[in-house]
Amino acid sequence: MSGADPASPGRTGALFEVVQRVDGVKMFALAALAAAACATSRHGSLLRRWEAVTGWALAATITASGIGYLLLSTALTPTAFASLPLLLVWIAALGAALGRRS
Repeated sequence: MSGADPASPGRTGALFEVVQRVDGVKMFALAALAAAACATSRHGSLLRRWEAVTGWALAATITASGIGYLLLSTALTPTAFASLPLLLVWIAALGAALGRRS
């Protein structure tokens, strides 16, 4: 399987499914990162309360989105749209928190 081929729609469809499922695995990794940062900041002073709440919301929405990608379910597509702004806000907040720490 070298790549997408217009003469072979089956191969192209299979590649598309593989990419979608790998994207779901990536989302689980991002959710684990957010949850781990929020859990560890509970004992320290890394994240402010609103940053931790945003991180937990990100972990929840991006996990649901990852499930949707793994199952190739369009019913969970709205969670992907919700998780993107949360991801952007949380990454910026995490960067600011790390900057405050040093």
